[in-house]
This record gives sequence, structure tokens and C-alpha cells, in this order.
Amino acid sequence: KLVAVLLSLGALYAALLEVFEDIKPGGHHGAIFLAINELIELLISSTTIRKGNMRQILEHHFFRASLVSCAAIFALVETLSSTRKIGAHHGVLILSISKLFRVLGMMRSELKEKDA
Repeated sequence: KLVAVLLSLGALYAALLEVFEDIKPGGHHGAIFLAINELIELLISSTTIRKGNMRQILEHHFFRASLVSCAAIFALVETLSSTRKIGAHHGVLILSISKLFRVLGMMRSELKEKDA
């Protein structure tokens, strides 16, 4: 898991550098949200945060859906305004939509369990 954390931190750092160079909304902003989401997933799956308000916030599906939705929106802005060929912003858009479907699926399963 340490390697995954280091890779996620590296992705976050690279995306932050690009945002500082180009403030125009785009896939690099979305990459920040995806890296943060990945770090949260790693924190939840580890025993670093066991109980308390912080864990409840990080595990909350609405919070996680908001993160990946922001990533998708930023990537979509660049995708729609870009006249370039396929680029990293397309990958950020696809990955964020994939993660959004996963979070929505978890929300649906949780709702089904409450109804049962």
C-alpha cells in the first residue's frame, strides 16, 4: 500500500504543478480530485483512520461522488473546448466517470440493504 500511496501523492504533485502553470480549468484540475479520491480510498482500506468523524466523512458516498464528479466536470470542460486530438483530459474524464459509477453502485447497494 505504501507504493500506491506514493504513486497517488506523485500524481497529486504533478497535477498541482500543472495547475500552477495553467490555471485554466481542465483535466489537470480533475487529476487533483482523482488523486485525492485515490488517497481517501487507500486511507479507508487501511487501518490508519479507524473510527470517528473523519472516517465517517471520508466514507460518505456523497462526499466521494462529489470528488469524482468535480474531476469529471473539469475534464469535460477541457474535452469540450479542446480542438486537440485525444489527450490526458480524455483519460481523466473516462476514469472519473468509471469511479462515479462505482460510488453510485455502492450507494445503491447501501440503500437496498437499508430497505431489506
